[in-house]
Amino acid sequence: MVRRFLPVLVLAGVLVFAVFRYTSLPARIERKVQTMQVGKVSVPKTSTGTVTVSDTPLEEVNWPVPFTPQAPTANWDPVHEDACEEASVAMVLRYFEAQSFTSLADADAQIQHLVTLNEKTFGYDKSQTAKQVVAMLEHESDNLDIAIIPATQESMKQALSKGSLIIVPAAGKDLKNPYFQNPPPVYHMLVVRGYTKNGYVITNDPGTRRGKEFVYTWSTLLDSIHDWNDGDVDNGAKVVIVISRKK
Repeated sequence: MVRRFLPVLVLAGVLVFAVFRYTSLPARIERKVQTMQVGKVSVPKTSTGTVTVSDTPLEEVNWPVPFTPQAPTANWDPVHEDACEEASVAMVLRYFEAQSFTSLADADAQIQHLVTLNEKTFGYDKSQTAKQVVAMLEHESDNLDIAIIPATQESMKQALSKGSLIIVPAAGKDLKNPYFQNPPPVYHMLVVRGYTKNGYVITNDPGTRRGKEFVYTWSTLLDSIHDWNDGDVDNGAKVVIVISRKK
């Protein structure tokens, strides 16, 4: 009796394995395609100070912003899992201070400092709004002009062309970054450092160690932009934070 049903049991086991093994195949294919597309994008060399004084954006720009992932030492504990805001602020501050991260420990210390600042001084939750990030930046530097503006391709290009950096609040799933862990973060922040002449935005995305000069299409980035909105991220305001050096 057992021998009679053994082939049926084996077949059933194979089918169950196949279902669990291949149900995510379309998602894996999509991630592979996205990875290949990113790898084909030609990123311009870092800009060395040329800015526009008109309202006509430069053809392309790529400011040399120091990069760190939000978990510099690959310790993705609960603190670092939610440290994208702090990592983004750390990168912006180092850029305008004309300093790089000297080591992974240095980057981690800067992020930890900002995490402590948010918890002890401001009493912020793990996810911060655009306004709360502005407060963080203002607390850490007196030499920056900071504004929250509506997120449009034109306004962002103009800001970048004039030497500004941009911090973007986003719905993590809408970024469709193939290097994010699955599931992707509900809420995320990253730094925009430039754009290419063929339709891509150049970012320092702290959500992955491969985030230096990571590119998104304009449509992907703009579709993803949403402020925290008390956790209702999909309905959050489509705004970005523009940071410039005071003149």
